[in-house]
Amino acid sequence: MQRDLPGSLQMNVTYLGTKGTHGMQEFLPNTYPAGAANPCPECPVGFTYLISGGNLSREAARVQLRRRLHSGLAGSLQYTWSKSIDNDSFVGGQGPASSQSATPGEFPTASASSAAANTSATIAQDWRDLAAERGLSSFDQRNALTAQLQYTSGMGLRGGALLDGWRGALLKQWTFLTAITAGSGLPQTPLVVTAVPGTGVTNTVRPNRTGAPLYAGSGGRFLNKAAYSTPASGEWGNARRNSIIGPNQFGLNASMARSFRLSDKLNLDARLDATNAINRVNYSSWNTTITSPQFGLPTAANSMRMLQMTFRVRF
Repeated sequence: MQRDLPGSLQMNVTYLGTKGTHGMQEFLPNTYPAGAANPCPECPVGFTYLISGGNLSREAARVQLRRRLHSGLAGSLQYTWSKSIDNDSFVGGQGPASSQSATPGEFPTASASSAAANTSATIAQDWRDLAAERGLSSFDQRNALTAQLQYTSGMGLRGGALLDGWRGALLKQWTFLTAITAGSGLPQTPLVVTAVPGTGVTNTVRPNRTGAPLYAGSGGRFLNKAAYSTPASGEWGNARRNSIIGPNQFGLNASMARSFRLSDKLNLDARLDATNAINRVNYSSWNTTITSPQFGLPTAANSMRMLQMTFRVRF
């Protein structure tokens, strides 16, 4: 749905529903939890198996407000609410996506750096209960907000278009850009680091939920270790895949640029870019391995503020 509004504004409201079937599921046949008796000693183990029994469903609602270029000012504000659930190892375990929403008809894609930061098991815990792998997709970002603003000076009387001398030379024809992204955290999986019997595979076993509040960490920890316990001997853990919501996301980048005409055939382009302009610390994920002494602590942070200035001569 689209509607024009006063003030050079335009509003777009979009609903996107996506369903995927025959997704790949990966598991370890003939395995059993540590401490249990081997139900089939003569059966082969130590290999992974793929079937196409996975599925995915995603629903998203997006509201976008855009301002067309008017008096030097243009911009857009977009909010997306979405939820994605799957039991597909390859879709659900690829890692979180960026804060940008997916384009209509496509799944969100994860960046390599984001995928490396996520702790999401791609191999099923219990090969006899693949339905227990159903949970939030690793790219499921419930709330995502993006804002972009562009202003070009020298447009209209107040922008200095009619000024002469050094004031006109200083104020006119600058372009300022700002991009803000904010969103809720991305799902992560609680894990117990232990090898599945008969294999060398780790990071597939999940702990048990104790009922204690998860996000009531102390001592600088963002997660409460008492919310989980190691599974009893001979049992799999009952914690769900991607049941921990990671840290909220925020980013602000800015730039300013101008082209100077030096002569009829010579132009100088100047640009200043600022990444993480306000130098705000933003964590990418928590440590969700309950057997680790760093459980509940951040695993990585975004880069510090970086400024880059570029000059280019065109002739």
